[in-house]
Amino acid sequence: MRGLLEQSGIEVSLPEVDGERCAHALMEFSDCRACVDACPQEAWVLDDEALGLDTEACDGCALCVPACPRGAISSELPVESLVYRGRRLALLACERTGLEGAGLVPCIHSVGLAHLLELYRQGVRTLLYAHGDCSDCDRAKGGCSLPMAIQRLQSLLDDRRLAPLKAQAYAPGAWRSRRDLLLRSGLRNAGADMSRRAFLRGAAGEAVERTLRTTGIALPAIGSGEGRSLDEILPPRGGRALYPAAPRIDGGQCDACHACARICPDGAIVFEAEDNTYRIAPGRCSDCGLCVSVCERDAVSVAKWTEAEPEQRIALVQSRCRACGAPFWQVLEGADAERTLCSICTRTNHQARLYQVLE
Repeated sequence: MRGLLEQSGIEVSLPEVDGERCAHALMEFSDCRACVDACPQEAWVLDDEALGLDTEACDGCALCVPACPRGAISSELPVESLVYRGRRLALLACERTGLEGAGLVPCIHSVGLAHLLELYRQGVRTLLYAHGDCSDCDRAKGGCSLPMAIQRLQSLLDDRRLAPLKAQAYAPGAWRSRRDLLLRSGLRNAGADMSRRAFLRGAAGEAVERTLRTTGIALPAIGSGEGRSLDEILPPRGGRALYPAAPRIDGGQCDACHACARICPDGAIVFEAEDNTYRIAPGRCSDCGLCVSVCERDAVSVAKWTEAEPEQRIALVQSRCRACGAPFWQVLEGADAERTLCSICTRTNHQARLYQVLE
């Protein structure tokens, strides 16, 4: 596929992968298949040995980028961003519309919720986009889609009583006319200081002014250690709020082995030794599923697009194992007062003979 596209004069930009961020690098038996399932060309290959990318099969659509919960995959998305009449807006269109020039991305559906959140954080309140007939496109495999990402962002904004993102779809020809008009208008202020520093000093007060082009958007997952938490970008208005993913722990099933807290790369589940509690912060959850995969007792689940407290504390009670002497914890609510063994000794046959005489 890549060879055919390049022979046609279409430059293919392969996605970049941060192997250390991938869920499979953090846990060998991770259940994550997000990039594999999102790829319309089946370029991502996952087997018992490794996760790899078939560079010949990849057509550079970048649909794997928003699909990856860990933000381990990135690709340059040349979204055009500018300020017009005091409002910052962004323009993007699918490269398969036949259009040329600024603002073209490999596929508009490669722009996901994390990208929209970052654009919103940068002050973008209007998004103008165009695409062709997606139903007739070989990249239309389902899964991530820009309209779905916009709808989900609007739900988060409504829940937090924040200004909406005005998103408007155009036919390709109308989008091109609108884009060219906006860019020409921006060039009229050629004598103004167009630097990012000047913009931050207050150049947005100009009637029309061009800002630096927002290129190469490659964001870590929301909630990841390198990124911002959702609550930092969109602060909740007190009490319960809507979250894309919210970890939950079933106290009746949990044996407080801390495996979920140890494996969580985002700080969404943390064991606080100072007060013997699990701290759950749904605003930091990237929905990587590692906590669910690692729990042997099926005590951990992740609720999708649900309301939750910005921070939840689950109290634990500490005991000491009568067999090995090691301390162990139980969830206070539902704790078994008669339990005297830690989780390891519970699975051990203490009646078994360590040595046996063979005749």
